[in-house]
Amino acid sequence: MMAKSKLMQELSVDELMDELNFFIPEIQREYVWGHNVREILSVFCEDLIDAKESTSTNKNLGDRITELSKEGKFKEIKKLVESAETSNPLNIGFLYSYQPNYRMEHFPESDLYKDVYLIDGQQRLTTLFILLFYFSIKEKKKEKFLTLFRFNHSLESIAFDYRVRHLTHNFFIDFIYNVNILPDFDHISETTWFLSEYANDPTVIAVLKALEIIKLHFEGDDNNENYFDFLKNDIKFWHFKTEKTDQGEELYITMNSRGKQLEDNETLRAKLFEKTDKIEHLEWSERWEQWQDFFWRNRKLNADSNNADDGFNEFLRCIAALEAYKLGDQDFLNELEPIYSTRLVKYLSLGIIKRYFKSLEFLYKNRDLFKKQYEYALWVDKCFETINEIFFEQKTNWFIDYNNPNRATERRRMVLLWSIIDYTSSFSNRNIELDKIFRFLRVYWIRYNNFIRGVSNIKDRIAEEKKLGVWSTHISEDEKVKHKFFNKINNGEELRILESAIWKLEDHPLNLNGYQVQNINISHLVDFENKLNVSVINNIYDKFVSLFSHEKGSKKLNTILLYYGFYAMKRTPNYYDNWDFSSWRRIIRDIDSNEDTFHNFFEDYDGNNLAEIFEAKKIEFLTKNKETINAAKKEIECSDLLTCIKYYSLVVDDLWPKGRYIADSHYVPNKRLTTFEEWALFNTKGDFRGYGHKEFCFIMDQTHKNPIRYLKKLVKEL
Repeated sequence: MMAKSKLMQELSVDELMDELNFFIPEIQREYVWGHNVREILSVFCEDLIDAKESTSTNKNLGDRITELSKEGKFKEIKKLVESAETSNPLNIGFLYSYQPNYRMEHFPESDLYKDVYLIDGQQRLTTLFILLFYFSIKEKKKEKFLTLFRFNHSLESIAFDYRVRHLTHNFFIDFIYNVNILPDFDHISETTWFLSEYANDPTVIAVLKALEIIKLHFEGDDNNENYFDFLKNDIKFWHFKTEKTDQGEELYITMNSRGKQLEDNETLRAKLFEKTDKIEHLEWSERWEQWQDFFWRNRKLNADSNNADDGFNEFLRCIAALEAYKLGDQDFLNELEPIYSTRLVKYLSLGIIKRYFKSLEFLYKNRDLFKKQYEYALWVDKCFETINEIFFEQKTNWFIDYNNPNRATERRRMVLLWSIIDYTSSFSNRNIELDKIFRFLRVYWIRYNNFIRGVSNIKDRIAEEKKLGVWSTHISEDEKVKHKFFNKINNGEELRILESAIWKLEDHPLNLNGYQVQNINISHLVDFENKLNVSVINNIYDKFVSLFSHEKGSKKLNTILLYYGFYAMKRTPNYYDNWDFSSWRRIIRDIDSNEDTFHNFFEDYDGNNLAEIFEAKKIEFLTKNKETINAAKKEIECSDLLTCIKYYSLVVDDLWPKGRYIADSHYVPNKRLTTFEEWALFNTKGDFRGYGHKEFCFIMDQTHKNPIRYLKKLVKEL
């Protein structure tokens, strides 16, 4: 029997069953691997086949070395020995168990064996149990199976049992007793011993599905002999024993509230441990638990799924793909193709995970310390919320072709996370580089909000930023002038004050999102070339917020801007002119204006004088056009849309009753205010569907039946 004193040991199924009776407690979830979600059972079978082939090769090693020594081929002997040293038995992760405070019944010689509840590892151990039974029948070794698991049909006992779930327990007893030859595995649900109630048991259904998958992998293979002994002796677990019931139940609750069943990271851990010395396994096991706990602490609370392993799994996929990118590997996956642990282990080692994890941990641990240095730094929390969403929502295929223009979302996330993780990991003493690292994070947070997704140049850009400084690169004129300004400031305290003011202005939703507006975030409001101080920036912020407390300006502002120039964006359909006056991200940056419409207005605006500006602009317009107005009879002479709209703005109370669109349509007008209106002008919500449009002449009639007379009156009163 194995030693009882060690808390954790690497053990085979044979060694585990030599001392213990395993029970699956009722609180555990059902067996689910048979459903083969993400092909987990198929991959498990393939890993077993690979491990078996490796083991079989090594068993012939002695004979081969003898032959080679006779031939004097010592270099080949050396290669064989080295390959044998790296070919260890397959370790498939951790089993956690605890001893209940009572003894189970119906075990022969029960005083020789210890009853334990399985906390974690149920899916793997159940799968091995099914595989061992399958191969015991296939290889005519059923008696060995019955002995290994101490099966007693009359007492209905077995050393690996779902006893606390009576229906599942009964199925396994009937199943093992009645299946004696390979054809007995076929159509089990149609046999006389298969009770109708079994069809309602989720674990039973999953076991039947698992058998179908197992038969697909092994039934027709003539080279799979002696799998029973291989599975019994050469497949290893790390078994962690918790002796006390209360400790075991606490560990169970913690692990399962964290979502810790057999997750991707456990499979990867088993593969990575194979590459390390066994004396280091306990140390790395403790580190792995710390990594999992980190994602447990930072999981999404109150979400539909708060599985901490989701975050850890995604982190591992992310950094494995980063390593693949840095190595120049272009073995890309299709969009929906799963990322298996076999791909991750190709690029990861425990040391690599440790290095990248320390970088991520540093960022999380020090964000509050960085924020304390600033009057405004709310962006830090929003940035970390986004990072959490990327990790925990698991919607990124990190191995897709990053040159594919159709994969914009994945590429955008790669630029953010790969850049900050790689940059942060490059510093040996991150504590003294705190400001530099978080300023770098700010740059990439802005780029993320600008939807920057140029992955292929990450490596070169990061190398330059490491060498020349955080503000050494730029991807837009906006960044260029801003970074140039920051680099000129030598006083640390002054720099923090200015950064805080700039961040606050830059973080307004209309400014922060620079996507499809030339990556402009602040230079449309701030002139970095002129003398600039915090009072100027704060004044700009106050003015801007007074106009846009939310992401939509007022109707009055829409109308006033008409007097500074035409600023609308042309929209579809193309068979008539459809002008969008609602795109505020474009409007404030003057993307569609040739006259710096918003910029000139903002220069005149002091934060509280909209009414005065409107009145002054109306007087200016009336004065300029008084002769045209006085000469008008039925219609006012006019040759352009902007002037026409201005006339309407003088005679209606609300130029935008339906929406912020104006359509110069293909309909004949019912009535005209100006000679420009060859086609009817409509105010719309964006199109002519439904009742979301109204012709301007009818809007005008609600206020003035004789608009020409009213305009002449306004001119006379000047």
